[in-house]
Amino acid sequence: MKPAREPPRVNATNETAISICQPGITNGFLTFSSVFIALIILLVLSCLSRRKRKVRLCGKTITRPGLCIPVNLVDSYENRFAFACAFGATAMKCLSILFFGTYSEVFTTEMIAWIESPEVPSYIGIIWKIVAMFVIGIAYYPLFACMATDYKITGLVIGFLYSALWILFESAEYIQCPIYSSWVFPGDGFAVMFPVFACLFYLCLRYFVLLVKAIHTRCRPNASPKDEENEWMTFYKYKYVVKLLEPIPKEHRNITTSTSFKGRLKEKIYKWKPEFKYSTRVISTYLISFIGMYEVLLILVMLGGLLLEFRQSFNLVEAGPSLIDLTDVKEWLLIGAVSIFVAVGLTGIYSIFLVANMLSWYRGHLLRLQRGEKNFLPAEIFNRNPSAITAATLKYSGYQVAYLCWGVTITVLTLTAIGFVLQNLWPAVIISLVFFSIQLLLAKYAFLVDKDTTLALDNRRLFHVCTFFLFFFNIFLGVVSCLKRILIGAVLGVMFLGRTQKSVISRDFELMDPGFTAYVGYLLWNILMPTQFW
Repeated sequence: MKPAREPPRVNATNETAISICQPGITNGFLTFSSVFIALIILLVLSCLSRRKRKVRLCGKTITRPGLCIPVNLVDSYENRFAFACAFGATAMKCLSILFFGTYSEVFTTEMIAWIESPEVPSYIGIIWKIVAMFVIGIAYYPLFACMATDYKITGLVIGFLYSALWILFESAEYIQCPIYSSWVFPGDGFAVMFPVFACLFYLCLRYFVLLVKAIHTRCRPNASPKDEENEWMTFYKYKYVVKLLEPIPKEHRNITTSTSFKGRLKEKIYKWKPEFKYSTRVISTYLISFIGMYEVLLILVMLGGLLLEFRQSFNLVEAGPSLIDLTDVKEWLLIGAVSIFVAVGLTGIYSIFLVANMLSWYRGHLLRLQRGEKNFLPAEIFNRNPSAITAATLKYSGYQVAYLCWGVTITVLTLTAIGFVLQNLWPAVIISLVFFSIQLLLAKYAFLVDKDTTLALDNRRLFHVCTFFLFFFNIFLGVVSCLKRILIGAVLGVMFLGRTQKSVISRDFELMDPGFTAYVGYLLWNILMPTQFW
């Protein structure tokens, strides 16, 4: 997520004016200018494409130009990571608009000045966001279309040159103003843009490799290597059918889970299966989610660094005739910075395991639907109209990215707040837990026969006495229990906010969860679409 671009702070030892590096060519100007280059490329690719439905005009059949599609997100499994990286190249501009409301990466300086002028009504902002998304979509459209076109060599040459051009565009401001590579920490400006450069370099390299393969195939039109003849045997659905037909040895028929700790951990988090392959849409969705979470965590780390800088920037402040010691304020700033750093570290590790678990759940749900199992889905979902399921499918990817990004943000803020709250409330929490434990121990060792092996009451008189006094005591302890119930619900809701595979709402109301509904619709779409013949 790229914040509004501001010149880095420059220290000065005198009161003279400080010269700040201002790039002559901004990223917004380059992005807006690339729209015209993209339109020319799309016109060329459209003229090469044939129309599916022919049109007769003035007695002649019109077969060109055809519609140039960017990517097949329904049932495509080819060049999955290349398409995902093309999406990743656009992520920074989209996130900077959505989270910071800045258009410096999309529009020119003159356009931004007009948008931010007081004469422009505030409600026009949503319209400019839509326009900005169209500009981003058109500017990056050739990165997808050149990969998806049937005219491979032409498309790959244009795609290679266009991705290399975008590498130059993204490097322009750093070439003009190297000081932009550091904002709070050394090199953090480049760290913010690292996912974009990684995606563009991978895309450029992928275009080059595919171009070499296409030229090699064109130069040998009559060759049919053995690996190409048996290529269908490497398809994941072939492996899945082979896996189903494999006989299970007798000694493994009753073993459903692994007995080792490492095996159980793999099954809980993620276990690789060669007979399953994620679609282009899923790969793209989770790559964008990873980039979004990375940017959120990086921005929060920079926020912690700013708190440390702010703490070091003052020791005393003049207030009237005396000086006030700000030791307490500096201590709170240090606690806030450390809490942010610890929360970011824990959230980053947790997010990796969460996404791996989400992919595992998605794969398991899809395989269960392929076997005909539907009992894990709400029965009401099958009464929905096809239009509602299709609309939910369209929302899935965007919802998933937004949920994971906001889930990471809220998790970090929650853990940071817990660090402040626990320093004053931890004695009451510990005392309450001690009394809960005392009641459990009394029930186990004093009131039950054979110590928790059977539900048979012992020491009835003592049980009646304790029940009488605990009736009053648990009224007060019930307040803590109620807060515990709210806290557990809030913590679990925050922890699993980014996971659409399982609703955070109770079973009877889970279809009111838009993220869960979008996920279920996408699951049904994945099952129904491959069965259609075009």
